[in-house]
Amino acid sequence: MGFTSRLTMVVWGSVYLGEFATRVALIFLVPVSWVLVISPVLLGSLTLVTIIWTFRYAKGARERAIPKIDEHHASPSKVAVVAVGLSLGETRR
Repeated sequence: MGFTSRLTMVVWGSVYLGEFATRVALIFLVPVSWVLVISPVLLGSLTLVTIIWTFRYAKGARERAIPKIDEHHASPSKVAVVAVGLSLGETRR
């Protein structure tokens, strides 16, 4: 699993743990009727913000990775050159 996937997973988990902690705190701080109104709004807004962050971060990660991928494909690796040489009948030294 790559860094981007791990970071995204940690962010989502942190958001939902924070949302849970906020709900627990609200239960003790405000009347139950308020909690019933605030909880869905809190969950929806945090989810929406996290979705937007995820798409923006993934887009940025993809844009940072494309030049590296192009560079990697442009210059053949030593392993690929050795493999091609061996398939053409050369002996490895």
